[in-house]
Amino acid sequence: TPDLYGASIFLNENTDKINIFSTVSFKSEEKIKRATIDQTYFDDSNNTDGFFKQIRKDENKRNSFLFNIGSDFYINNDNTLTTSFLVNTNNKNFISKLDFNDFDPSNSLLRSSLRNVEDIDDISRIEAFLNYTSKFKKEGHQLSFDFKFDNTISENEADITEDIVFPASETIYQKVTKEQSFDNFLFQLDYALPLNESNKIELGYKSTFRAYKNDFSVNQFNTTLLDFITVDGFKDVIKYNENINAFYGQYGASLGGFSYSFGLRSEISDITIANDSSNNDIQKNYSDIFPSASFGYEFEDGTYVSVNYSRSIDRPQVSQLNPFISLNNNRFQSVGNPDLNPFYTNYFELLFDKSFDKVNIVSALFLNYAKDQFLTVIENIGHNNDGLEIFRRMPINSGDKKIIGADLDLTYRPTKGLILRAYVSPYKLDITNTLNNLYDYNSWVWYAEASALVSLNNGLRFKTNYYHKSPINY
Repeated sequence: TPDLYGASIFLNENTDKINIFSTVSFKSEEKIKRATIDQTYFDDSNNTDGFFKQIRKDENKRNSFLFNIGSDFYINNDNTLTTSFLVNTNNKNFISKLDFNDFDPSNSLLRSSLRNVEDIDDISRIEAFLNYTSKFKKEGHQLSFDFKFDNTISENEADITEDIVFPASETIYQKVTKEQSFDNFLFQLDYALPLNESNKIELGYKSTFRAYKNDFSVNQFNTTLLDFITVDGFKDVIKYNENINAFYGQYGASLGGFSYSFGLRSEISDITIANDSSNNDIQKNYSDIFPSASFGYEFEDGTYVSVNYSRSIDRPQVSQLNPFISLNNNRFQSVGNPDLNPFYTNYFELLFDKSFDKVNIVSALFLNYAKDQFLTVIENIGHNNDGLEIFRRMPINSGDKKIIGADLDLTYRPTKGLILRAYVSPYKLDITNTLNNLYDYNSWVWYAEASALVSLNNGLRFKTNYYHKSPINY
């Protein structure tokens, strides 16, 4: 049961010419996680070659503070300038305790060690945002411009102590340092033009620029030199730069109860991944087209049905690309893959929407299909100095993912001050064509939400939420 405490203050002052808003919040949380790994080794003849057991406990504490201030300037009835500035700080203290035990084929203990990790991270983020919106005389005819910049700096240090208790007593000390910086720029221009009461064109341009840098090193205490020495292969500077330019447009129209829309987005991507230890920079340049379409009909009683299609892209997160993430567990190392490519999803949906006096029903049948998804694989990368096998978790592009299912969203308002909501979505998850078919599986998954919101006459509100997701059987 995780601890979570927080407080927030929201301030707002609105006049005819300006609206000023601000938020101050603080949050403190602690999560405890336990994990067990039981592993059996086999030789080339499929005979048992040994056993390994790991017991791990993580106590993750995090405190965060956020301050935001912004304003809307009403230049006139048709022009508005919005600005905001945000500061967010986080400090994390993650403590991990790992118990390693290796056994021979007869289950006799070969080696036992205890690994304690104190991982401290100070993260600071600033964000500046500007929006200018100009409305024309015709209703719905407008032009808007957005600019956003945010910068995140992380200073991370981990102290690792591993006590070998069997067969001989020995203590290993390591220090891991990471200095990371992440810059994001966004430029966006949107234009909406109603041709008449039932036809509308929307056009836009969006550019995003991301720059990431990670300077890391791992040092181990040398008992002869009485000093920390850099571990070979664990010191480098990783740089990731991503520039994406997108052009998009959409046309929508309606005729009586029938409505439809067609959209098209074109993206041009330019990505560079480099590190100081080699001159082998990874360059990726590609262009993509993303169509979308929707056909809907609204009946006289308010019932609405629609058929929708869209194509989307999932790009790797920086953590999935970073070749060094953590050494907290030296037997099962987690790393990123600089050569990871995005994958694309085709989404089909049949939607039904019906409102009654106190009940609203939204339901859908859907199908997702994606090729070469992100798949985390486990590889044997050899042995350490003690002759023990080391494994690495790394994301790759492998496997086709198909999700087919349905969802039902019910909202019930029995009284003015009470809102009850229930959401349920059963779906079948089917993964095929993975690496050597080792990670293929299919499983039915049940996801559900329920909530109750009580609003009192004095403005006080209470809300309770429940979430459920069934296990996935691999």
